[in-house]
Amino acid sequence: MDDENELTMVRWGTWAGLALTLVFLAGGTWALTRKPFDRPNEALAVFYGSEPDAECMLTAPLHRAGKAVAPLIIAELPNRAMPRRRYAIEFLGEGGYREALPVLEMIARNSAELEYFRGDALLAISEIDLSLARKVASGLTDTTGHLGGIAKAVLQGGSTLSVLINRSCV
Repeated sequence: MDDENELTMVRWGTWAGLALTLVFLAGGTWALTRKPFDRPNEALAVFYGSEPDAECMLTAPLHRAGKAVAPLIIAELPNRAMPRRRYAIEFLGEGGYREALPVLEMIARNSAELEYFRGDALLAISEIDLSLARKVASGLTDTTGHLGGIAKAVLQGGSTLSVLINRSCV
């Protein structure tokens, strides 16, 4: 092979390498900046169908979707057969979704609901509106178990409540 052909091949190789580098950079940028889910119902489907994980990670698909998925969760929450309902309640409280307060209050006050859903709803309310949570909790002081513990913590406030709200993985 003569020198000119070798030089031409090196130039093409350099350009090809540069082109591949640009493609990878563009793809990486797209992956980092795209929305996690194109539609909120995709996030909800992943939330419902994902394999069991550490409890603190079950709401991750909802958090990735953010505000867009909240109306779907709120609409589904009255359904007592909703999959992973406790974690959906947790998501609404952690996100501070004020629009969820009516349905959360309905669950917390409803004696026909399972007490752990009621307690979780009360805890979520406390993360969004502590004064409303205290009003709801004041009517639940005679309860025991999970709901009673949450009601007492909401009324006490401070570190007692903070410990319940902290759901970190560590």
